[in-house]
Amino acid sequence: MKFINETPWSLRSLRKIVTATVNRSDKMEGKSKEWHKTAEITILNSRGNHYTGYGEQGGNKISIRVPSADARPDVIAALFEHQYSHNRGYTHKHMPRKFENRIPDFDWALEKRFKLALATVTEHAPAGRRGRPKADPVHKAEVKSRRISRKIDRILAQIMALEKTKGKLALKAAKAKYQVSGKAKRGPGRPPRAAAAKPKKTPSGRGPGRPRKIKTETK
Repeated sequence: MKFINETPWSLRSLRKIVTATVNRSDKMEGKSKEWHKTAEITILNSRGNHYTGYGEQGGNKISIRVPSADARPDVIAALFEHQYSHNRGYTHKHMPRKFENRIPDFDWALEKRFKLALATVTEHAPAGRRGRPKADPVHKAEVKSRRISRKIDRILAQIMALEKTKGKLALKAAKAKYQVSGKAKRGPGRPPRAAAAKPKKTPSGRGPGRPRKIKTETK
């Protein structure tokens, strides 16, 4: 059985009453091992001096509400036995709708060993989801701010690295474009233009192929 106690009464004293009630009922109706393994019993505070409850029809869940002050063990036992009967499949056609009519049958719960005791209160820091002390809101905000600053620094460093890479790629693209434009002006397949060879000068200063004039003397 799983107990969930949200009352100021100690779980040990409530468990005694519930266990005794279940055992007395099992002696008459028979014990259900499956119910004992899977039962979930929730005990909550009620408003004022009222006793109410809910029992899942043919199921394994029971929820009861008891006063947070001056709770009576015999009334709790009668209330729980009523909801336990619902778990066994009984409806109000098979049993009284008002459990208060059967309270005198639970005088055994007034014995000293079933006396309700208040739970001991232990001073502890308010815990979080996993039982750890909650962090100071100011400290929590500072930690969150530092984390955001580190993320911004990483993003800025990535942006600078990308800008640097972009500049290098742009320079390479410009060089490649310049080389392509130079080849297009020369035309495809034409070798680069070579310097024209100058003709060699003869010692006479005349060009090649012209015969030298011979001077003749006349009398």
